[in-house]
Amino acid sequence: MSCRHNNKNYEGKGISITEIHAAVLNMSAGGRALLEKEQRQKQIEESNKTISVNAYELWMAELEKSIKFDLAPKTICLLTCLSAYSAEPQNNMMKGESSIGKTWNAVNVIKYFPSEDVWLLGGLSPTALVHDKAQLEDEGTGEPLDENYVSDYMKEWRLDHPDATKKEEKQVYNEKKAEWDAIPKKYVVDLSHKILLFLDAPHIDTFNKLRPILSHDTYEITYKFTDKSTDGLATQTVVMRGFPATIFCTTDKDWIEDLATRSFTATPSTTPEKLKAAIVLTARRKSYPWEFKKDDGEEYREYIRSLKKELLNGWIPIVPFLPELAAVTPSSLGRDMRDFSHISTLIEMMGLLHFYARPKVLIDDEKYVLVTIKDFLNILKVWRDIEETTRTGLGGEEITIFKNLVDLEHTLDYITLKDLVMRYNQEQAKKISSSTARKYLDSLCDVGLVDKQHDDRNKENYPDANARQNLYRSLKVPDDAISRAWKNAVPFFTETRLLDWFTALLQNSSQKQAKCIIASNEGNINHLVALDENGEVVGKQFVADLFKTEYSLPPKTLDAPTKLEEEPEKGSSESKPTLLGEDLEKIWVDAKTVLEKVEGEAGWFIFQHEMERRGYHSKQLPDLIQPLLDRGLLSRTVDTIKLGERKE
Repeated sequence: MSCRHNNKNYEGKGISITEIHAAVLNMSAGGRALLEKEQRQKQIEESNKTISVNAYELWMAELEKSIKFDLAPKTICLLTCLSAYSAEPQNNMMKGESSIGKTWNAVNVIKYFPSEDVWLLGGLSPTALVHDKAQLEDEGTGEPLDENYVSDYMKEWRLDHPDATKKEEKQVYNEKKAEWDAIPKKYVVDLSHKILLFLDAPHIDTFNKLRPILSHDTYEITYKFTDKSTDGLATQTVVMRGFPATIFCTTDKDWIEDLATRSFTATPSTTPEKLKAAIVLTARRKSYPWEFKKDDGEEYREYIRSLKKELLNGWIPIVPFLPELAAVTPSSLGRDMRDFSHISTLIEMMGLLHFYARPKVLIDDEKYVLVTIKDFLNILKVWRDIEETTRTGLGGEEITIFKNLVDLEHTLDYITLKDLVMRYNQEQAKKISSSTARKYLDSLCDVGLVDKQHDDRNKENYPDANARQNLYRSLKVPDDAISRAWKNAVPFFTETRLLDWFTALLQNSSQKQAKCIIASNEGNINHLVALDENGEVVGKQFVADLFKTEYSLPPKTLDAPTKLEEEPEKGSSESKPTLLGEDLEKIWVDAKTVLEKVEGEAGWFIFQHEMERRGYHSKQLPDLIQPLLDRGLLSRTVDTIKLGERKE
């Protein structure tokens, strides 16, 4: 109801502005409350539409008030939390040293989500989890049960029977207790649409119970546990069901690492600029606290509440260009399938973040939100920053020390732990010790990025191999194949492919038509798209216009270089020369020369490194020397190689 009209609007109707104001003032409390509720809802709807147009940019600006820099970590936290209301909730692991902002990122994102959906679990044991979060149900009917059923009944009974004897009371109690005990019961922990935040490492038993669900291996698990009751110990049945979204702020337990292949891995930055900005923010909060009370982000909390309602009401995100994206996605690693599924969900979540501004399709009983190319581009920016950490399961520090190793290999023949610590500490604001660097290097070795061997150049002084220092070399670069392939493939979607998508959609419809909703400043605009009797799409102009506004993309959008970034081909200037066609005599001479320098025997790492310096490709070296091994000129174990007993 609006009162912003002049008297002319009511001439001849016998109603004046004064009378309208008086009517509002005389309105009952219930009426005023209803009016205020309607006005509030209208404000929320307008705010949602305003935010939705540039939702990602506005959310990042909102989060920047408390989280400085860290674009990728706070984006992943935000979309992981939002995924709790989707069909594919995600797992996010925040990795890195202490005091770099892992917990800060998580808690300052999660505060915008409904408190009833956020569970802070920490080191909660399985029993404590049940007592804290479970609902007791009738195992047969699924109806909720009140654990105070007997005691509440007895309270009412005593009030109704004030003169009853102790014997009568005991008899009634026993009858009611027997009735209660006869009900088959189970505790149900419903994780659906929940966000689990682990600020500390979870209790190992709790993690093991949750793992099949967090891995999405099973939707529901059942287990037994022994609990204390008024009658002593009792065995209880527990059912955990539903897929939650999870954020781990600590991953310092080996058993948590098992979940890494099913998670995103992000590391907050430790640049001097980020650290300085965080210090300035802390100072500002303490000196000018009133500034941070003015804007508490309530409109963004309302935005999440509204999104939750819409998503749980059946809206499904759909990406028309996903098959084209899949066609250009690498498929060389086993985890490529899983990574593609996770990234696809991120793209969907980015579309849902812009829910009120995205095109929508109503067809039969389905409600689809169309994810656009803009959502893909936003995710690609973030994926570039977390691809290496996600696909290796390592933190940012490990990746940094690996890149230091690769850089040093351009100038040093042998790289020691001391070399790496010195380079790392020269470039990073937060320094590390040798023991920390050794831990990082061991992690790099575990995932196959780095190899280490004992230094055999000083065997006389250190006959025990374990007493010699380690030498390190890179084996391969961290995998950024997905972002590179996507960048090179742009533009990969065409107007024809969008029309094909609509055709397939309509062909699978019982009514062969769909209602398309396009948001605009004037409100939603509806379009009807259908198939004619010849199977042709009626509404091609609408599809063409939709493609231009939401899916067209010039080739240079991603700042792609003039020459596409491709893997170096064998024999190119960027790859080490291969010598499969070289005379065996030359290979033997080079191998013998290398080994004679170290008294006829060397670690495989040293031998491989020296042969690479002579132009041999490391991956082909085992095949190249196999004829020499067969002839007894060389002898090799897993870790060492030496001159054979047979002479030339």
